[in-house]
Amino acid sequence: MTPSLTLRIDVDFPQLAADTLPPMLEELERFGMKATFFIAAAASRPGSLLRRVRNGSYVRRILRMGTGRSLLKMLFTMNASRGPVPELPALVRRIEQAGHEIAVHGYDHVWWADRVWTAPPEDLAGQIEKAYACFHSVTEAAGLAWASPGWRSTESAIRLLQDRGVPYFSECWGRGPFLTQLDDGSVIRIPHLPITLPCMESLRTTECLGPEESVQKILNLLKSDGYNMLCAHDYFEGLLGRGYFTAFLEHCSARAISTETVKAIACRLHTDLPVCRLGRGHIPGFEGQVSVQGDTA
Repeated sequence: MTPSLTLRIDVDFPQLAADTLPPMLEELERFGMKATFFIAAAASRPGSLLRRVRNGSYVRRILRMGTGRSLLKMLFTMNASRGPVPELPALVRRIEQAGHEIAVHGYDHVWWADRVWTAPPEDLAGQIEKAYACFHSVTEAAGLAWASPGWRSTESAIRLLQDRGVPYFSECWGRGPFLTQLDDGSVIRIPHLPITLPCMESLRTTECLGPEESVQKILNLLKSDGYNMLCAHDYFEGLLGRGYFTAFLEHCSARAISTETVKAIACRLHTDLPVCRLGRGHIPGFEGQVSVQGDTA
């Protein structure tokens, strides 16, 4: 049985989109694959990015990703921009015209990833509102889904997104689709679709695996009769590690594995999903804690 494979592409830094997205879209079209693009609406604040660059472990992780020239270009572009990205309308139109799904990945990616654990609900609400306002101004697509920046979410964020009526969440790492149980015992009846497969970026930075080795490891982890989700990134598969993305699609095509959008699998889900808490944990190759699927309630 050919396994199903859901592909999400996180566009963390939309100011890089002119360099990162065209080659990814071209490769997806060449192999006839589909993906969900979770896009941050705005360029992250330069000060926030500079604080990260002062972190030695962050710099070491970045240095393991690509050549010095490409890294310098990426960091300069990231720090030269801020606020809503003027290229967003054209970017969204191109992705939609290619038949992929558009979804929301926050407003300021770095702000959310750095502050979500301690930010008051009104600040999270402001970020969510600004993000959706940007997308509603550039697309007529209804019911845009949400994935929190940095794979970091809280009960406050989950409640705010429930009130907004998002069709599904993709907030965390885990085992398979579930419904989220809050601390008070209530259950959010919106499907929660976690990432299950290691990122190619982390396989490079933590295990020094090249494109072929990374892809083989990921494909060997696929559950043939279950749910599989891979997360790619604009700055890695679209810029620093383009060969990884090409190798991944080539091997999928050779094995007759098609990638699909998150929306496609969300539409097939049954209503009797397991109920789980949302916890925190560490993912190899990434800084700090992220949200993870907890035990079944």
